Amino acid sequence: MTYSPFVELLKDLEKRVTDQVNVPVFRVLPDPEQLEPFVVLSDHTDNDLAVRTGLAASDTTLSVHVFYPANSRIKFENALYKLRGVIAQSNRVINVSTSQTVFDNSIGRDVYHAVISVRAII
Repeated sequence: MTYSPFVELLKDLEKRVTDQVNVPVFRVLPDPEQLEPFVVLSDHTDNDLAVRTGLAASDTTLSVHVFYPANSRIKFENALYKLRGVIAQSNRVINVSTSQTVFDNSIGRDVYHAVISVRAII
């Protein structure tokens, strides 16, 4: 089956993170019973480049949310470093990867929560 370039990007990142970082990956926030660590491949934006370039391509930004238990900042930072390396090795051309980390309870308990913005031309 042939997938759209964005679906191929999602599938590639999901497989790489699951296989190489050994963290569950979801496309929506899982039920509260799901304990950390886990990753959510979340919202995205597209900028269609066909109008400017004549090529069937999009400048896409994908939000990757990382949730990690609040009990170890060092383990969290190491996992985040490894995850960013795995993202950089994606089959797609990753132009920019930026992240922001906060300590929050957005999922009902205290966690480290990082949002990685991944920008790719697909």
